[in-house]
Amino acid sequence: MSGLASPTSVGVKENRKAPLVGLCELERTLGLWSRKLSMEVWELIFRMVAENPTWGAPRIHGELLMLGFDASERTISRWMKRARRETPS
Repeated sequence: MSGLASPTSVGVKENRKAPLVGLCELERTLGLWSRKLSMEVWELIFRMVAENPTWGAPRIHGELLMLGFDASERTISRWMKRARRETPS
């Protein structure tokens, strides 16, 4: 029996993943992963991009944090790309 794995060592990997999978499903169900930005934040991002073309996502992110809005820098970066595309020149 030196080449065979014991029955307990075979299922260890699956047992260790099970709680994490359940946690991810719970977070998705509760909406912890994707929060929608309010229209107010969306309009502020568009306005800041139009009025301050040299500002990047970190600067706008900092300004929104100072105003009390909680949005990730990555989300702001995505909206900035959209704002630049949709803003008429």
